[in-house]
Amino acid sequence: MDYRTAGVDVEAGRAFVERIRRSVEATHRPEVVGGLGGFGGFCRLPAGCANPCW
Repeated sequence: MDYRTAGVDVEAGRAFVERIRRSVEATHRPEVVGGLGGFGGFCRLPAGCANPCW
C-alpha cells in the first residue's frame, strides 16, 4: 500500500505547507529547533526547567 491508496494526497499536503509557510515562519522564536514541514515541533527548554509539561 502507498500513501495515495491509503487516501493521502502528498502533493496537496506540500501545497498546504507552502500556503502557510509565511504565517508559520512569522512565529519563529530562538527556542525553535528545526523548520516547517515535519510532523511535530521541537523547542529548547530553558535551563533548569524541571517539569515542562505542568
